[in-house]
Amino acid sequence: MLGAILSLTRILDRTGPDMSAAIDKLIRDARRATASGQGLAARAQLLAALTRFPANQRLAAELVGVQAQVSGLPGRAFGRDHVARLMRIKATTGIAAAIEDAEIAVRLCPASAFARGVLGALMIEARRPADAIPALRAALKIDPAYLEAAVNLATALRLVGQAAAAVTLLDDLLTRRPDFAPALDALAAVSGVVPALAMPVWARLANQRPDDVEVLFHLSGCQTAVQEFDAAAETLRRMLMIAPGDVRALNNLGNIELDAGRIDAAAGLFDAAIHAAPRSGRGYYNLGRAVDFAPGDPRVDAMRALAKDPALPTDDRVPLLFGLAKALEDQGDVDESFAHLNAGNDLRRSGIDYSTAADAALLDDLRARFPASAPGLGPQDCADAPRRAIFIVGMMRSGTTLLEQILSSHSAVHGAGELDHLGAALEHEVAQTQGPLGRDALLRIRTAYLSAIAALPGNAPVVVDKMPANFRFVGLIRKALPEARILRMRRDPVAVCWSIYKTLFTNARIGYAWRLDEVVAYHDLYVAFMADMQAQYPGAVLDVDYKALTETPEPVIRAVLDHCGLPFEVACLSPQDNTRAIRTASLRQVRSGIYTGSTSRWKGFERHLAPLITHFNATN
Repeated sequence: MLGAILSLTRILDRTGPDMSAAIDKLIRDARRATASGQGLAARAQLLAALTRFPANQRLAAELVGVQAQVSGLPGRAFGRDHVARLMRIKATTGIAAAIEDAEIAVRLCPASAFARGVLGALMIEARRPADAIPALRAALKIDPAYLEAAVNLATALRLVGQAAAAVTLLDDLLTRRPDFAPALDALAAVSGVVPALAMPVWARLANQRPDDVEVLFHLSGCQTAVQEFDAAAETLRRMLMIAPGDVRALNNLGNIELDAGRIDAAAGLFDAAIHAAPRSGRGYYNLGRAVDFAPGDPRVDAMRALAKDPALPTDDRVPLLFGLAKALEDQGDVDESFAHLNAGNDLRRSGIDYSTAADAALLDDLRARFPASAPGLGPQDCADAPRRAIFIVGMMRSGTTLLEQILSSHSAVHGAGELDHLGAALEHEVAQTQGPLGRDALLRIRTAYLSAIAALPGNAPVVVDKMPANFRFVGLIRKALPEARILRMRRDPVAVCWSIYKTLFTNARIGYAWRLDEVVAYHDLYVAFMADMQAQYPGAVLDVDYKALTETPEPVIRAVLDHCGLPFEVACLSPQDNTRAIRTASLRQVRSGIYTGSTSRWKGFERHLAPLITHFNATN
C-alpha cells in the first residue's frame, strides 16, 4: 500500500484528469494506510503532495483528518494539548520528529501565532536558529503581543550573529514590560556577546528599578566588560547597599580592586565573601590571588575541610582546589599542592569537549587562508585611521601582560587588554567562504576592528591588543592591518606550560589548559605555526625574550619601541607605576615591576613535571 502511495506522488505534477485521478487514489490509499496503522507514512505523503499543491482543498482536508487520527487532537486547532503532545514526541522519538509535527500544525493552522511560536522554539532547541527566525517573525506578525515569541526571536538573532537586532527587539519589549523575566534572561545572554550594546538597556532598567540587584549585577558586568571599571565598582557598591552579603558583588568588586592594584581592599572583600558564603570555592580562590598564605593560616585548614565535603558543587570545588593548591605552594608543601592542582584540573577537564586535532585543523585552515602569496590590502585601502594597533601575541603566561604594561606606560599608548574583536570579525567572514579572503572581506574586518579600538577610552593614538591567541592571525593582520605592529613574547616552555596548568582560566574555549600533555601538544602546534608565519612574513614579528626583558630591560624595551615606531620614554622602565587596571592572572607580578623571580618558580615541582621537562629538553 505504501508503495502505491509513493508511486502516486510521482505523477502529481500532471494536470487535468490524470492529476485528479491520482489525488483520488492517493487519498483512498492514505485512508487505508491510516486504518491499518500506517498513519504517519500516509501523513508524510499527503504533506508532500500538499507542499506541491498548497491550494488543493481536498488534500488539505484529508491531511486534517489523518492528523486528527494520528494525534487524537483536532487538526484545525492548536493549543496546550498539542504542545504537550509535541513534548512527548520530543522525549520519546526526538526533536526532529517534534519539529516535523509542529510544521504540520503550522500548515494546518496558518493563522495560529502559537503554532508558529512553538515551531520556532523547537528549531532553536535543535540548533537551527536561522530556520527559527521566519517562523517567529510570522508569529509576531500575527500577534505582536506574543512576548515569548519576541524573546525567542531575539535569541535566534543572537545565535546567528545579529546581536544588534536582538538588543533592539529586547529593548522595545522591556520598554513595554520591564519586569518580563524571559526577556531579562535573553538580554543577559546578549550581554555576554556584545556588552556595549546591552549596557544602555540595563542602565535604563537600573534607573527604573534601582533596588533590583539582578539588574544592577548585569549592568556592572557590562560596565566591566567595556572597561568602565569605576562605574562598575559604583554599581556593585549600590548592590551591596541593598544586599550586603551578595557574594557575586563582593567577589566582583574585589576583582576590580585587585585589578587596580588595591590589594588590601581586594583581600578584605574576598574575606567578606567567604564570611557571607563559607562554602564559596570562588571566594577562597580569589583570596589566593590577593594574598600569600603563611604557615599556620587557619583559612588553609578551612579550605582543606571544605575540599573533603562530597556535597560541594563542581562550580565551587574546581576554584577551591586551585585556590588550595596555591595556598599550599605558598606554604612550601609541593606534593600536596600538586595533588590538589591535579584534582582541580581533572575535574575541570571532565566537563570540556576538547581535541588537539581540532586545534591543529584550525591552524591548518588559517595557514591556507592567509598565505604570503595571497593578496592583501594596499596603501589605497588603508586610509589614515584614528588609532593604530600593536598586537602582543604568544602563549598565555609567557609575559604578555608585563610587556603590555611596559608599552602602556608610554604617553602615546593605551593598553586595552585582551580584545576579541579581531577573532570575532574573522569568524563571521570565514563562515561565508572557503580559502583566502578577498579584498571586500579584508576591508570589512579592517573596518570592524578599527571601529572597535576607536571606541576604547582615551585618545592615545596607539592601542595595545594583548590577546595571546592572536598569534593565529599573524597572516590576517599582515593582510588587513598592514600598519599594525606584532610582538611575540618568548619564554622558557617549561615555565609557560606549568604556569598555564596552574592557572584557573574562566574561558571554556581554552580547552587545552587542563591536562599537561595537552598543554605541551598545543605548545608544539603554536611553535610550528609561528615558525611558518615568520618564514612567510620575515621581519613582521619581533620576538621579545622574557628572560632578557627581565634581566636587561632597557635595551629590550628600546628595541620594542623602535619596532613599534615609538620614541623611548623613561616611564616604560617602571611599569609598576602604571595605574591602569590589569585583568589577567599576572596582575600581582606586574605590580612588582620588572623582576626575574618568576622564570624558575616551577623548579620546586620538578619531580611532578618530569615528562614535560623531558619533552622540551628533547625538542630544544
